[in-house]
Amino acid sequence: MIIPYRIEYCMKKIILLTIIFFIAVAESFAQRSCAFYRQLKTAEAIDASIQKQKEGFENCFAEWKRNIASGRFMIPDTIFIPVVVHVLWHIPQENIIDSQIISQLRILNEDFNGHNADAANTPAFFKSLRGKTHFFFQLAKQDPDGLATTGIDRHYTFREDGFSLDGSVNFTSLGGRDAWDPRYYINIWCCNMENASGTFAATYFPGGSLLREGIQCDYHYMGTGGITAPPYNLGRTITHEMGHYFNLDHIWGPSDITSVPFCGDDDHVEDTPPQSKANYYCPAFPKSSCGNYSDMFMNFMDYVDDPCMNMFSKGQAERMLAAYYIMTPYLKFSKALQQPKTFSTDAGVRLIIHPLKNGFTCNSKIIPEIVVRNYGTDTVKNIKIIYGFKGGSEQSMLFTLLALSPLTNDTVRLDALLTDNTGATDFFATTSLPNHKTDMQLSNDTAIVSFNINRGDGRALPFYENFSHSVFPPKGWSVLNPDRTFTWTPTNGSQLSGYAPSVMMDNIECPYKAEQDFLITPPLNFAAALHPQLIFDHAFQLYKNGKPLSDTLEIRVSANCGQSWQRVYYKGGKDLATVKPPQYGYFSPDKKSDWQTDTIHLENYAGSTSVMIAFVNVNGKENLLYIDNIGVQDANKEVAKKEIITRYKIGRINIQSEQ
Repeated sequence: MIIPYRIEYCMKKIILLTIIFFIAVAESFAQRSCAFYRQLKTAEAIDASIQKQKEGFENCFAEWKRNIASGRFMIPDTIFIPVVVHVLWHIPQENIIDSQIISQLRILNEDFNGHNADAANTPAFFKSLRGKTHFFFQLAKQDPDGLATTGIDRHYTFREDGFSLDGSVNFTSLGGRDAWDPRYYINIWCCNMENASGTFAATYFPGGSLLREGIQCDYHYMGTGGITAPPYNLGRTITHEMGHYFNLDHIWGPSDITSVPFCGDDDHVEDTPPQSKANYYCPAFPKSSCGNYSDMFMNFMDYVDDPCMNMFSKGQAERMLAAYYIMTPYLKFSKALQQPKTFSTDAGVRLIIHPLKNGFTCNSKIIPEIVVRNYGTDTVKNIKIIYGFKGGSEQSMLFTLLALSPLTNDTVRLDALLTDNTGATDFFATTSLPNHKTDMQLSNDTAIVSFNINRGDGRALPFYENFSHSVFPPKGWSVLNPDRTFTWTPTNGSQLSGYAPSVMMDNIECPYKAEQDFLITPPLNFAAALHPQLIFDHAFQLYKNGKPLSDTLEIRVSANCGQSWQRVYYKGGKDLATVKPPQYGYFSPDKKSDWQTDTIHLENYAGSTSVMIAFVNVNGKENLLYIDNIGVQDANKEVAKKEIITRYKIGRINIQSEQ
């Protein structure tokens, strides 16, 4: 019996790094080059666990191959993959024509399946090793809202100097364009980037941030025709980057110093011959290195000119197929390639503005505010909105005299809700009867947000949290993310130290310097505590030497439900760093000694019945900050002292937070 390939248990084990690959141009030599692996090797030298994390994929890959060999899983003849191309232009030349983009999809499909006309140029020595993936890339037919699209998403940008590799291209607020959910689309951002970044293109590896996952490409190197020019005018830049997206290394292996011959690298593919360094331009066959008959320099993962690239190997195709199932498991469930249905009468809730998702309030009176969208073809003149708290009573309002044109939004404020709820609460809003007619598509009618109502006395001490729950934030916790980009998030990136899962803030990729992100405890009751204290662990190191102050962690306390906050802890830069002696580079705290325990006395709040504690990250664009094992207790009680001692003997909290 043939059964579907199951990846769930592998996905729980694998911890993929957020990896950026890029192809750069050295203008004086007009050749490709890449600096990613220099950064990766530096990080591995500092933190050996990074390589172990990458090996997680290799373990899943080995089992995937066993399932293929045993016949328990069969590869379909065609695997359709949805693509959206975001064209960001400031001057008309950057707004490339459709045919240039469409040609890129054709080139991808030919190259990934061995149908490219220049396959005839593959030397006879390597012809038997040519591989195909069964991948067929297609422009999306519907956007994340289920509306019709050509798959080409054009937007004017105010960025006249283009985009670097700082992630700004991935955010509409920074002149870029927000990603369409990368679980269901491969995002390609086509923009002016060569001058600002020094690169042709960059790939943000799957398994990292859903905000950035995809490929960034300079508009000169998208497809063929249009404004493209030799020797990079055959669309092989995107072919190369798509290989990286599906977990291919360069043909010579993970070495950044391509000008120095080295045969010790491995690209994890058995049928690609060992190769000492990158090849450029159009070498004559055979061109030997590392004792082979010839380098496979015509491979799409080398650095030769576009006309000299013409093949993936069978081993590379196998690896990319495995990556499709292991690293991008949701693509197969995408509806992006289905022809969207159009309805005359179709309205829905696009966004709930208030109450704020994962926010908090201390009021019993909630005034909801939502964004309504007309998804249909008829103008919406009136609509009924049903809303309330999940599990409680509902209210409804009828809005008339609207003039909501097709595919437009309107923000509406609803009548106040009164509630006796305390703690985690779900608010919902549903549209109904647009134009007094039956809504023809119900799937977009309802939106729900979870938030906290922090009324009455807080939770009794002692209080513990180690972020081991399947849901984040934990029940009763709030996360405030003003810029709606990167914020506090759970991570398993500290497994080797025994501190996984923990919670992390990615200051490297967060685009707004000085932006503050809040992780706030549920209200706590200090009424019986004579000497309340906060104990937590944190881990941090500087990325570069010489910065006295960069990323900052503040602890703020409020006893009046957030009306005012008092700062009780402030550390940044060298003061915040926990690694001794100092080390630098991308940080993953995989040794217990990388962590530091902090104790903060809160006697000023003794007797208060509702105290909230906020962990505030102030972004300095420096490194990753981790916190874990948060405990609040009365240090005056012998039992609390014993719990603290036990807690740090084992290095983890065994008591789950109260739910």
